[in-house]
Amino acid sequence: MSLKGQSNDIKITLLKEIEQIQYGTLVKKFAHKETVEELKNLVIILNDLGYLTTKLGELSGNIKYYTDASVFHQYVIAILDEKDGASGKILSLEEKNKISKQELSGSFQQLAHIQQLIFSAIRTNQSQIVPNVKDESTNNKTILSKIRKETEERLKKVEDDCQQAINNQEEKQQYQESYVKEVRKLFESIASNMQEFLAKTYSDSEQEIGTPPCKYAVIGLGSMALKQMTSYSDLEFAILTENEEYKQSNDPKIKDYFKNLSHLVNFKIINLGESIIPTSKYGLDMSHLVHRAVNLDIGGKTPLSRIDGDKPYELIKTVKWMMYYVRNKEEKASHIDKSLPYISENVCYVHGDKEIVESYQNKVTEFLLSENVDNLFSRKNCEIRAIKLLEEVSVEIDYIQQTLGLKPKETKYKGDLEKLHPALYNTAGRLFNVKQEIYRLPDRLLYNLGLYYGVKGNGLWDTVDILTSHGIITPQAAKNLKNALTFATTLRLKTYSHHKAQKEDMSVFAKPAETELKEQIIQVFRLSEKDLGEQGELFQYFYTALPFHKKLQKFCEKYQTLNKQTFFRKSNFYKDNFANKGFIYYRLAQYAKAQSNLEKALENSSNQGNWQVRNTLGQIYTSFGNGDKAIRQFECCLEMKKLIHKDQPHTDVAASLNNIGTAYSAKGQHKQAIKYYQESLKMEKLIHKDQPHPDVATSLNNLGTAYCARGKYEQAIKNYQESLEIKKLIYKDQPHLDEADSLNNLGSACIAK
Repeated sequence: MSLKGQSNDIKITLLKEIEQIQYGTLVKKFAHKETVEELKNLVIILNDLGYLTTKLGELSGNIKYYTDASVFHQYVIAILDEKDGASGKILSLEEKNKISKQELSGSFQQLAHIQQLIFSAIRTNQSQIVPNVKDESTNNKTILSKIRKETEERLKKVEDDCQQAINNQEEKQQYQESYVKEVRKLFESIASNMQEFLAKTYSDSEQEIGTPPCKYAVIGLGSMALKQMTSYSDLEFAILTENEEYKQSNDPKIKDYFKNLSHLVNFKIINLGESIIPTSKYGLDMSHLVHRAVNLDIGGKTPLSRIDGDKPYELIKTVKWMMYYVRNKEEKASHIDKSLPYISENVCYVHGDKEIVESYQNKVTEFLLSENVDNLFSRKNCEIRAIKLLEEVSVEIDYIQQTLGLKPKETKYKGDLEKLHPALYNTAGRLFNVKQEIYRLPDRLLYNLGLYYGVKGNGLWDTVDILTSHGIITPQAAKNLKNALTFATTLRLKTYSHHKAQKEDMSVFAKPAETELKEQIIQVFRLSEKDLGEQGELFQYFYTALPFHKKLQKFCEKYQTLNKQTFFRKSNFYKDNFANKGFIYYRLAQYAKAQSNLEKALENSSNQGNWQVRNTLGQIYTSFGNGDKAIRQFECCLEMKKLIHKDQPHTDVAASLNNIGTAYSAKGQHKQAIKYYQESLKMEKLIHKDQPHPDVATSLNNLGTAYCARGKYEQAIKNYQESLEIKKLIYKDQPHLDEADSLNNLGSACIAK
């Protein structure tokens, strides 16, 4: 296709079509390289996409295309540089050296060309120095490697030193207190080092493109501000400017100075080789091709905002403008992005003018501690925000659709208490997602607890100390919360360090199974047998996390009438009872121990009405052939839920009906199972209406299996097909095990027919 003689707009449209239609298909075909030819093809495709995207930048004048192009070339470098990865297994050393020599040289040359294009577009003074891309990226990688090495060495030393002299309970407590203090210092050091690293990239970039048009400051957000950052974490940050007068300039290099500056910073960060091509670009997760780690936050909490440009906000603002996001009047900011008002309220200084940052922090504090004029009970803004974060559903509105004259799409998100509910009984035997299942609970819930009481500590450990000094929680509760926080943050760091990337997976087993491949054994992160034992760190974490979550739930239910000064003093946030032990063992796939503990829990009269205990026991009985026992437990669960929800359709009632069906199916009583599956499906459809939902798909799949067992293959195929269609709507183009399961079941039914 010739572009000669076409206007730039037409050329841009055609190139985008080529990228999506032709190259998008090829990327999906070769992304999971398995042969020499596939690897060579993938390298060619990525290089071509780099050239194509660079051309889009030249035609449009949009610098974002240049940084996007550099990601493609960094993928090529990462693929050919990897020592133990796929290319090392696919290629002989001679083949690898031959390809590497050709392609690596070309990639670095193209990156140098992209840098020159960026400088030409953004420099206010063309006589400034031009860094060597390869040398600069090597230097920055060395700085980052040093931070990571020092972190690992310090953590190992802390653990070794503190472990040496534990002979009794008193020494164990002293060790734990010392360990918490040292880990806290370690994370403060990591945050400081990463702030300095980000400050360096801004300082270097500023020198390279010219003097800024006004005073400004770079502020850290998220885990950087909370001092829980790892040396593999995304960079979340914003820019505060002294004024907006520069935006009135006729010179685009002045008008867009801070955005241009941030594009150059992004270019330097991309050249660390740890940035990823977003999944949304080709409907494919390509993070397996690189070690994803330090990159600009994909979620858009940077001065460059969202990669997809799908949310109309910018994090280059004056103090006044940034406070508009924080205040979130009429929820206008949270409708754009649910976390925008909240991530903006807690910041740290990184680079630039400190007075601007101090002014902003003072205004945020003043706002949070002031009474909300619209609230009937004259509650403080910090109290209202904390409750909202904990229990209310937040709604994002697609304003881009609205500007196109379409009805704006609304997306709802659960509150933190529901989202982070530690449902150990739903995920038995699966790999832990360390960030979502372990780290997030103390991170978000402790932050929200501090926010409610207007406490802003120098990190969450400090927040706990201040809550203790104010008499909100007891000293013993503080110890337990800090132990849980320390375990969670350290575990995330250990997981990332093991993978050398942002990979969250952790095995539930201390030792690999005999069936695991050698490659899988190396890749999976594991805790020691001691840490997975009943006295180990994981159990100790959940002994605090479970009651802490439950206590916050009760607080949110009664916060308008309770005594907020004394409510939390009644709990030490620690419960090592039979029920909690049973749930943890169940999560770790140690079913015999789970059953034993849960049965003991039921002997306690206070647990007779514990739906979770009975439901989990029912699952164990079903799995191990005790169908009658399972049915009795599930029927108790059903009665409990019907008493609560009466005639109203509810997911818990539907789940209980489904579980009874599964228990009958396990007994071979498929006719009875179908009856319960149909009731469950009917209720699920009433709840979710026309929305595709996994629970509806599951009920249909179970019905199909029951019909199959009775030899009614036509009906089974119909149910399997309907289940598959729903799963396709849910997962779209992303491969998923649930979809594969439906395809397999459908195939089996067709063969049997």
